[in-house]
Amino acid sequence: MDDLALTDKVSNFIRKNLFVVILASLGMIFFAYGLIGLFGSASEGDDIAIESSGQEKPASLAGTSAETIIVDVEGAVVKPGVYSISPNARVKDALIAASG
Repeated sequence: MDDLALTDKVSNFIRKNLFVVILASLGMIFFAYGLIGLFGSASEGDDIAIESSGQEKPASLAGTSAETIIVDVEGAVVKPGVYSISPNARVKDALIAASG
């Protein structure tokens, strides 16, 4: 008889507070989903080893030197395009070259 009385009390509570029960259930589901996403996606320490292939640089990169930097300037400038600037130049210098 106590089980029946408890079941009736719970049923009455759920009927009276249906919105709150649904909202609390959804909150717990989203909380559990967030915890799974936060802690479940941690990698197991799989390290990636990068080895040198020992091959030469491609011909297009072999001729470039550290004396110039190639910059592609796009957007709100008068003359967008590719510009060569010195390594100690600033972004401002590339924009000035593009009349921006």
